[in-house]
Amino acid sequence: MAPAVILLTGLDSRAERDLQFRLAARGYRPRATANGRATLHEATAARAAVVSGPPGMILSLHAAAPCLILLALCASPEAALAALAAGAEQTFPPTAIAQVVAGLELSLERQRPRLLSRPAKSHCCGDLVIDRGRHQVTRGGRPLHLTSAEFELLFCLLAAAGRPVSRERILEHLGAAAGFDSDSRLVDVHVRNLRKKIEVVPGLPDLVLSVPGIGYRLRGEPVVSGAGDGSGSAA
Repeated sequence: MAPAVILLTGLDSRAERDLQFRLAARGYRPRATANGRATLHEATAARAAVVSGPPGMILSLHAAAPCLILLALCASPEAALAALAAGAEQTFPPTAIAQVVAGLELSLERQRPRLLSRPAKSHCCGDLVIDRGRHQVTRGGRPLHLTSAEFELLFCLLAAAGRPVSRERILEHLGAAAGFDSDSRLVDVHVRNLRKKIEVVPGLPDLVLSVPGIGYRLRGEPVVSGAGDGSGSAA
């Protein structure tokens, strides 16, 4: 398999240089791009991941290609929240270069198709179907394009089988980056983005429900179904 292409755009020269060095040392192919149009063209052509600075660029890239892995370097919690709202999968402080590389590797691993030796199992909650092995989600038969963070958030709620999950537990599950990981608002932004994709009416959610004072839960008890093995309650 060819090394993954990682595009760097809108970064300051030091962060760009440090990332290029570390990514190349890990066997990736880092490339700096001049603007959003060039980044989008190269990212879609090479199925690349993108590390960006400005939230506005994240917004444009996510709107044009929702399946891209988008990571953002943000100098403040407010900038991180803006980047997440724009479609970033993860955010990092500008100096956390090692964490950026680790976050990229985690996102790439989550996105890589799994080759399963046994029939794939799907987790169903009403008309929502989640296939973790293939990293696919559908609702009412319609494919939904989730970021890795949104997918893992959904699976975290699914695994709780209808029980409330605290924001702290969700942050732990997502492996939030050091620097802003104590800010529970990051969870709220991820939930808001997830609802936009899986809810029929995002403002009136019928799947991902808020639990005041605790966090969130998934409505109903999911079941597991697999090829040739019937179905049953999820563990």
